[in-house]
Amino acid sequence: MNKTSLNAWPQDSKTIPVLIQGFDLLWKNSAGPVAAYFADAPALAPPSAIDAGAVSSGRMRPAAVIEDEQHDAAAIPVQQIQSTLTLILASGIFSKAQRMRHLLRFLVEQALAGTIRDTNEYAIGIEVFGRDPASYNTCDDPIVRVQVGRLREKLKIYYATSGEQDDLRIVIPVGSYMPAIHRSRHRRSAVKRKPMLAILPLKNITTQAGGDAFTQGLSEELAYQLFKELGDTVVSFASFDSIHEMAAPKNAQEAGASYILEGSVRVEGERLRISIRLLDAAARCIAWSEQFDRSTALDIALQEELAQAIRTALISHFCQA
Repeated sequence: MNKTSLNAWPQDSKTIPVLIQGFDLLWKNSAGPVAAYFADAPALAPPSAIDAGAVSSGRMRPAAVIEDEQHDAAAIPVQQIQSTLTLILASGIFSKAQRMRHLLRFLVEQALAGTIRDTNEYAIGIEVFGRDPASYNTCDDPIVRVQVGRLREKLKIYYATSGEQDDLRIVIPVGSYMPAIHRSRHRRSAVKRKPMLAILPLKNITTQAGGDAFTQGLSEELAYQLFKELGDTVVSFASFDSIHEMAAPKNAQEAGASYILEGSVRVEGERLRISIRLLDAAARCIAWSEQFDRSTALDIALQEELAQAIRTALISHFCQA
């Protein structure tokens, strides 16, 4: 297909929609060539997703979608969208991720303001990430693409956990920088019961001073962080005195738990390694395992940071399972 400059296309408002309609048909029957033609666009989307003004100006950007289940763009009040955004930003997934909070808030506010055409990768880099307009080049600096990808994954984790029963969903479609906002198709009455998770206290397998206190504090912080995300699906055993290590799977099943989370803490000088395992209570096998290495002082700040990292990794595993 020969590429023709967009500036050479007809600019009148009657001709451009006809061109877009024709491209819709062409897209359905020849997705490969059309995708190649628009290879330099920010996202591979059917031409109908690009407004006529963007075509005539040579700026092709995905539009934000704000609609209910019947595709009524005016059916969702702005106040409800803002309330949903507040819930997301206050969740454990986002509460301390300042960069992600700033990015999500900016994108939603731009969508609500209707400034879709002015919200491209370059604008996001400057407004959200403080890039210098005089030197910022999106080809050399991928920060927007990388961070939007991370935001997309964090939203998936949020809606798989604490946001599972939210009435509204704010998602970032693949290939787009702008959010799609729609009512959830899941009803509270139809939500299945989540699998129960039993948390065993971490074991300190080092003799270094302060190891026992740090391990106990990390166990407490981890139980707290997981409860914030998973609610009453978490069963926490206070100590190994209340459950024999070899009887853990049986006791966990009796408590209604499908999984058991256990782990250990090793300290060697300034090096710290946390080993975490997720056990299938019924199969009595390891379903997931991860290690977390740090080099810092054994204090409350480290306990909190490690617990959040373990929580995020565990929830990500559940989302992919």
